[in-house]
Amino acid sequence: MSANHARFGPSARNSRRTGSGAALARGAAGLAARRMREARTLLLGGRGVAEVAREVGYRSPTSFSAAFAKAFGMSPSQFKDRSAMAVVNVASETNRQALPKVGRHGDRRHIR
Repeated sequence: MSANHARFGPSARNSRRTGSGAALARGAAGLAARRMREARTLLLGGRGVAEVAREVGYRSPTSFSAAFAKAFGMSPSQFKDRSAMAVVNVASETNRQALPKVGRHGDRRHIR
């Protein structure tokens, strides 16, 4: 048993082989959702797409990217880029608010 199997349970394909019905479909959907939540967390943590794909149990980064895009409406790379931009924007806003306002001569006398 692989570490991913123990962590996320059997794959959707293996679940379908061993049982039947709506319960297995719900289980497969739950597994996919859990994998995607974990993938999102790992991507936000700075991990690479191929590494995250392996970590959450995908054999192929391509399959992982397709599943991620289906779940979140953007590729893992786009998600990483947008998340990084959001962090930069928040940091920029925070820095702007933290800096004291200074007049044109480097002091506070011209501030209204």
